[in-house]
Amino acid sequence: MLRKTIVSLLAVLVLAGCGQKEYTMQDGLYVPQEIKDGQVDVPYMIVEGDHFTVVQNMAVSYQPSGTMQKNGNEVTMETEFMDQECRWVFELTENDRLRYIAKDSSLPENSEEWKDGTVFVFTDISD
Repeated sequence: MLRKTIVSLLAVLVLAGCGQKEYTMQDGLYVPQEIKDGQVDVPYMIVEGDHFTVVQNMAVSYQPSGTMQKNGNEVTMETEFMDQECRWVFELTENDRLRYIAKDSSLPENSEEWKDGTVFVFTDISD
């Protein structure tokens, strides 16, 4: 009886994990959801394959860039910037929508503009 209960419980746990949809993201520009049409604000990100660039300050020519990994719906961007190990962690909440997770991230100095829960959306700049 105990064995059947354990097997049933394991089956429920496995099936529960199978129901989570895995979202995708395109290469391109990701901007905060709250910006107005035609307005570009910082921070924003440029994604190209497994490479990313974060624009934090438009007055500075050197911006953090590095590698990106996707594991399920978690997206992690890592690099060394200004002699600091930096990490931005996001959750894909829909296709091409990234929600910033501050508690799992470690940012360079002067990164006050990064707010937990900020949603970044893909923006088609080809128009």
